[in-house]
Amino acid sequence: MVLPMVGGSLGGFASGLSGPLPPEFSARYRMLKFGVCLMILSMIGQVVASILAGSLRHNGLLLALDILIGIFLLNDDEDFRPIYTLMVGTLFQPCAEQCSGGLNCLCNFVVLNVASFFMGVLFNVPAAVFEVAVAFGVLTLPAPD
Repeated sequence: MVLPMVGGSLGGFASGLSGPLPPEFSARYRMLKFGVCLMILSMIGQVVASILAGSLRHNGLLLALDILIGIFLLNDDEDFRPIYTLMVGTLFQPCAEQCSGGLNCLCNFVVLNVASFFMGVLFNVPAAVFEVAVAFGVLTLPAPD
C-alpha cells in the first residue's frame, strides 16, 4: 500500500496530500504517533540529564524541529490537537498559514528524521565510543602539564 502522490496546483509531488490519514493506515499512524511521543520524552530526558550533570550543553535542535514538525503532522489526532491549537494560536501562526499540517508535513518529517539520524551517527557515536574507551581504560589520555 502506498500513499497517492497527486500533483496539486503548484505541481509539488506531495501537494495533493491533506487531511488525516486514510483508515487503512491506522497501524502505521499509531507507530508514527508513538515515535513522536518517544521524541518528546527523549527531549525531556536529555534536558533533565544535562541539568543533573551540571552542564546545560544540549544538542537537541534537530530533535526539537522534528518534534514541532511531528506535532504539525499529527494535528488531526485528538491527543495532539490541543498542543497544535496552542502553537498555532501563539508563536507558530505564520507556519500554520503556510502549511496546514497533516500529511503535507510528511515529507519534511521524513527528511528531517534522516538528517538527524546521520548527524547523530557522524557526531555522537564517535564521541560516545571515545568516552567508553577512556572509561574502560582501553585508551589513556596524557596527563596535563
